[in-house]
Amino acid sequence: MSCSIILKEKGYRLTPQRRVILGILHGEGTHLTADAIYE
Repeated sequence: MSCSIILKEKGYRLTPQRRVILGILHGEGTHLTADAIYE
């Protein structure tokens, strides 16, 4: 199940900001720190 479906099921809106973060997390194959995501 995709993250976007899980967020919608839990009542969260998939805002443009959340889409960007999900794209970054799915694009990387490793654990990222908050600083790495921010960059």
